[in-house]
Amino acid sequence: MKKSQGELFKRREQLIEIFHQKGESTVAELASYFHVSEVTIRRDLLFLEKKKIITRYYGGAKLQFSAIKEATADSSMGTEFFSLRSLVEHLREKLPAQAKIFISSGKHTQPLIKELLELEITIITNDARCLLFTQQPTKATIIFCGGEIERGTDAFVGDFALHTFNKIEADFCLIEARGFNSHEVTVATLNESLVYRTMLQRTKGEKMVLVTSENIGKTSRFMVNHTLYFDTLYTDSGIDDALLATYKQQPIAIHLLPNETNIKI
Repeated sequence: MKKSQGELFKRREQLIEIFHQKGESTVAELASYFHVSEVTIRRDLLFLEKKKIITRYYGGAKLQFSAIKEATADSSMGTEFFSLRSLVEHLREKLPAQAKIFISSGKHTQPLIKELLELEITIITNDARCLLFTQQPTKATIIFCGGEIERGTDAFVGDFALHTFNKIEADFCLIEARGFNSHEVTVATLNESLVYRTMLQRTKGEKMVLVTSENIGKTSRFMVNHTLYFDTLYTDSGIDDALLATYKQQPIAIHLLPNETNIKI
């Protein structure tokens, strides 16, 4: 990944943070803050407007009300976990001894990783919350990519994380996404999307995505990859019947997980 593209992603992520803090800002203020041209900032703002994060006006931009609501929802998510017993059992059968698997950071991946630590596998993750598992004996080897911890996601992101994933090749990959439709798999932050795209590129075997039924048919802010790039979709049985019928016509295996709360930290 070129340094210039990494800087682009980082600047746009910082722009989002500025708008969430201040509500609005001018092109001149932002160009001065980032030490770039106003043309560059306008290009960034156009990108964020297409993602429905901001609304541009002459000389500046302001945070969209829908983006405020989404940020509030993210910060107030409850502690109930998506049912994972069926997924854990499925992965136990799927993963051979010594297999390497990338697992993304996500609301449900921490309890999932905890259950998989009894297998003789290698788990490579960017979920900083799983650092607590290094204090207990496990059969699995767990590797953290390192990097900066993103506020709100507790995920390792940035150039260091990308460098780590670019140096490792895995047999499997499991991404927890915030949006899934017939065209694309999406997540909430720009930095996450770049890291997870790299994970997928470095996976030589099955590529899996975990999405709760409430996010099926929806789009979050930033694309990880096209839907057809994934081999398997895991979701709960609350998925709309019409959507389920549509996705069954596509070349992606669908596994419905029962709606039960079975795994907690």
